Amino acid sequence: MARWSRDVVAAETMGVIVQRLAGGESLKAIAASWGLPYGRFLGWIAANGELTEQCKKVRELAGIELRMEG
Repeated sequence: MARWSRDVVAAETMGVIVQRLAGGESLKAIAASWGLPYGRFLGWIAANGELTEQCKKVRELAGIELRMEG
C-alpha cells in the first residue's frame, strides 16, 4: 500500500482518475478496479487538494450536461 500512496499523487494517476470520472465511472468502481478499499481511496483523494478540485469540477460539469439534456 505504500507504493499506492506514492502513486496516487502522481500527475499521471490523477489524470487517469479524472479521465475515468469524465467517462462516467464512479469513484467506487475505480477503486474496485485497482483493488483498493473505497474508504481509503476517498481518503487519498481528499488529502490531495488539486485532485479533489478536479473531481468536483468533473462531477459538476457532468451534472450540468445531464440537466441540459433533460
